[in-house]
Amino acid sequence: MEDANLVKADIGELAGAALTELETNATALRAQVNRSQTSRLTVQVNADRKVCTDLFGEIKKIVVFETGSRDAARKTAANDFKLLFKPYWNITKGPIGDQIDQTNEMLVKFSVRKYASPALLIGLTPIMTELSAANGALNTNFKARELEDGQQAPSGTNLRPAAAGSYIRFCSIIEQVATYTPNAAILE
Repeated sequence: MEDANLVKADIGELAGAALTELETNATALRAQVNRSQTSRLTVQVNADRKVCTDLFGEIKKIVVFETGSRDAARKTAANDFKLLFKPYWNITKGPIGDQIDQTNEMLVKFSVRKYASPALLIGLTPIMTELSAANGALNTNFKARELEDGQQAPSGTNLRPAAAGSYIRFCSIIEQVATYTPNAAILE
């Protein structure tokens, strides 16, 4: 574009119009590609997710430890709680939205089923309460970040086809003019 702008007056109307279109599309693309891609909420979402992941890890440690307990009541309680927790064992490794939803699902099951007593016996009740609060905070900040992302201008990915198309059209016009009606500016 910089080279063509130097001779814009001499390349003809059609090539000039194609150059103007290219400049418009390329400027929009450049503005989006160069903008900051990080949300101000990303740091908070990552911190909230780490808290939830750490709580899941703590629950896993307690369940695994207590399933090997020599106290029969604690061992039974851990195995009972493991029935609830096992399907959710690896949710922290999946997408964040799935982690939030599956944690909510597990917490609902925890609150309406027979898992409160085993959790209390092996010391998981305060951790489950903390996980509920942490997952709520994660959900709130994640939704806020999604809303913020949705209000941003189109991404560079969406603008690239228009800029690439403009470039191809401009080059094609320059090639045709150079072939059929060449002048010094076009050849340069």
